[in-house]
Amino acid sequence: MRKLYLTLFAAALFAGCAKVSDITTINGSYASAEEAPESVYISIPEMQIQQMVEVIDGKFTVEVPTDITTVGSLVSNMDAVEFVPDGTVLNISFNGSDAVITSNKPKISTQAKYDSFIKGANDLMAMESILTEQDLEDRFMDYCMKAIEENPDNAVGVSAITNVYYMLPQNELEKAVGHLSSQVKEKDAIKDILKSLSAQRNTSEGQKFTDFTVVQDPENPDGSTVKFSDYIGKGKYMLVDFWASWCGPCIREMPNIVNVYDKYAGDQFDILSVAVWDELSETKRMANNLGIKWNQIVNANSIPTDLYGIDGIPHIILFGPDGTILKRNLRGDNIEAEISKYVSAR
Repeated sequence: MRKLYLTLFAAALFAGCAKVSDITTINGSYASAEEAPESVYISIPEMQIQQMVEVIDGKFTVEVPTDITTVGSLVSNMDAVEFVPDGTVLNISFNGSDAVITSNKPKISTQAKYDSFIKGANDLMAMESILTEQDLEDRFMDYCMKAIEENPDNAVGVSAITNVYYMLPQNELEKAVGHLSSQVKEKDAIKDILKSLSAQRNTSEGQKFTDFTVVQDPENPDGSTVKFSDYIGKGKYMLVDFWASWCGPCIREMPNIVNVYDKYAGDQFDILSVAVWDELSETKRMANNLGIKWNQIVNANSIPTDLYGIDGIPHIILFGPDGTILKRNLRGDNIEAEISKYVSAR
């Protein structure tokens, strides 16, 4: 489960970003010099820039290297303003709790495109009360996918793909990444996505399962390890649910999993839950509350998700009797529909 809201990164539906200068100048001014802070904090992690900038008479100026593929933040009085060091002159005006950032060359400024998306995305999110969750997700997906296509070489494309990659099936993610420039593919965030994509290829439908070992009880590691192969490839069809106690969609999926367990579990079919990204005590508590009565692997953390390229949960996979991956990312009614192709109800 990944929450559907904007992070410091965002996407824009405009093309044509151009670097103007090797240096980006940021000018800040406050409507009231008396209410201005003594300094502001600027952070551009990918450039390893973390510094305080002095505010004098309600104004400050700072210069940073230009990189149209990255996003930084400027913190003033605990309020953060995001910016793209795009080689133009960026002017930030503070008026109380409001901050407005503009470029001296908006027509070629990545910053202007970034801000335009913020407004468009906020307008989209404001429709939450009149759209279903799925409709909202679909619209946001379309919004970002277009941004990736039109902005393959700047922070807009980076931001767009980092917002939606975990929702994309492998073939769509391959397509999205294919739009990106070689420079953008060197960004840390994109490298992580490429790593995940490689893991998905290695564990795609038709491939044999990849084994892993988990220490079930860290306080008593001797004799408490379990292998994925203890359950997979043992002659049964196995439905594996990667989940976590804090994951709302995981919990909402449980009735569908209980249904297929009650109807199909037996000599030919079984279920395995694998708890990831979770606290052991919380996994046990929630599993007990949900009445999980099938086999479990707990305390797996990111071991299986790294191997299988799982970026969001629940992620439900059906394995064949020999351990072949038959179907990935099953949800809702599709769970039983897929199982019924191979196993008869009891």
